[in-house]
Amino acid sequence: MSRRARKRRRKATQAQTRRRWARLDPSLFFRAERNPPLNLRAVKSVEPAVGDGYELELRDGSRIEVSRRQSRELRERLSL
Repeated sequence: MSRRARKRRRKATQAQTRRRWARLDPSLFFRAERNPPLNLRAVKSVEPAVGDGYELELRDGSRIEVSRRQSRELRERLSL
């Protein structure tokens, strides 16, 4: 695959991702770092992390880090 074709394909994939995100209810979903959309109803606990960020524990036991930059939006959404 040529360099131009790879670039075109990457842009198409990014556009598809943006369209999918636009369909999700922003009051229920949040994107932390480069993770897939996170259903906020699946959050079991929120713990402070290094650097003013947060670490979320989900009901399935997995953990997701939220950066300092994104923590403000998370606080607003979860009313912390």
